Amino acid sequence: MDIQLHFLKIFISKISCLIYHLLSGNGISIIKLNSIISIYQIMIKDIITKLKFDENGLIPAIAQNESDNKILMMAWMNQESIEKSISEGYAIYFSRSRNKLWKKGETSGNLQKIISITADCDYDSILLKVKQVGVACHTGKYSCFFNQII
Repeated sequence: MDIQLHFLKIFISKISCLIYHLLSGNGISIIKLNSIISIYQIMIKDIITKLKFDENGLIPAIAQNESDNKILMMAWMNQESIEKSISEGYAIYFSRSRNKLWKKGETSGNLQKIISITADCDYDSILLKVKQVGVACHTGKYSCFFNQII
């Protein structure tokens, strides 16, 4: 099973309907809204547990631009960064050198809005389809993959 933000789209659709009913006085309670949010969070955590993190709790994450399918960069993610990326809608990675989470583009403005997240066949790496704002590489290049070998 792929890890897709499809769940998020369905969830947002359901929440939108609930908010409409709440505002129109049709009797949908906050308790019901909280229940739906809890179910969604459990679904996401269940899917994330299928991922195979390395001995340091990390998994390679490849960012791909959704508009032209070009590979932008590779970074590491842990369970927390995946969960935060899903909840915030923007790519948040784990820095091995700084030993902390970092939101891509937080200081440069070159954000990555997540379109989808998919696991590979072995669940040991993930692909983030993103809408890239600006360049992806810290060198100022569009992609981090510009050093051709052959």
